[in-house]
Amino acid sequence: DNGALEFFVEGYDGSGKGIEYTVYALPGAVETGKTRFQDSQIKLYLEAESSNSSTITNNFATPTKISSLTDTGLELATGKITATASGSQQTDTYTLRMWISSDVTIGAGKDYTTTDFANLYYSVKLKVVAATTQPTP
Repeated sequence: DNGALEFFVEGYDGSGKGIEYTVYALPGAVETGKTRFQDSQIKLYLEAESSNSSTITNNFATPTKISSLTDTGLELATGKITATASGSQQTDTYTLRMWISSDVTIGAGKDYTTTDFANLYYSVKLKVVAATTQPTP
């Protein structure tokens, strides 16, 4: 779908406590002989669709420039998968899109020359951290 990355966070909460999770973006692998775009030159947009018994907070629900990616990660979204009466598995679906910001200029005396542009790249890797929580009284 136009280069978008679709991914899922799935969980089965048999404990009744709920599973809270956070989705992070981290810098992707370094590409030898290429130059990485600056974080601030990339826009990111995240679509999130929760299962019936999940709650999602999406920090990139509108196209937003990336401020800075670090090895600790940029928090994209948080969610909580809650137990259902049937005890079924819950799935939250995400679609990640990234593109070069429209204010990046290519050409002589600009951000990048056309030669530079041919050797530019940007990549991220995703990390999901989850933990069970205590039920709310």
